[in-house]
Amino acid sequence: MRRHLGAVRCTQVLAIHAQDDEVASPRNLQLLAQGLPASCSLQAQTVHNSYHMISIDNDRQEVVRRVQGFVQSCSTTHHGVGDMKYPAVALSRNGHKASTASDP
Repeated sequence: MRRHLGAVRCTQVLAIHAQDDEVASPRNLQLLAQGLPASCSLQAQTVHNSYHMISIDNDRQEVVRRVQGFVQSCSTTHHGVGDMKYPAVALSRNGHKASTASDP
């Protein structure tokens, strides 16, 4: 996956990782920052009360709030989905970016 990060075409990327993930290192956020094109604005965030499965673990409500805020800020910034440059939400999993938006 690392070698393909430069091909990401999103203008904004949200990556949330658990600080105490026992499977994937939080350093993956740094790998994203280094590998994504300069045109991508990366919001790298950590949660502190979860482990590997952040979307169903102790911080799940916080993760939902952060994702909702990110999507809302994207739609506000780009004045609607039609003008959006496909924001990406990445939940680090197994050392890879789990989800990347792409052209429809």
